[in-house]
Amino acid sequence: EFVEGCAFGLPVRRTLPDRRHHRQGSRWLRWRLMQCVHVAGRNKEIRLAKYHARLCRRKKKQVATVATACKLLEIIYAMLRDNKPHRA
Repeated sequence: EFVEGCAFGLPVRRTLPDRRHHRQGSRWLRWRLMQCVHVAGRNKEIRLAKYHARLCRRKKKQVATVATACKLLEIIYAMLRDNKPHRA
């Protein structure tokens, strides 16, 4: 949850009158993660692409892309925290 908060500006503050989301966080990191998800989505052999395709069947494509980017961020954080390569 903390990692996603750093990248996507979560938790999101909601204002009562207009219900708009105010995000803080690294725009560059968000953009880069989205690009990684789009590239990974082209290769159907990658497990992350399968995860994204499964989410796309249930949700809107943009929502699925953000959720997959959060999953990718969790994987990256675990790799850095444990100092181990990712097991595919």
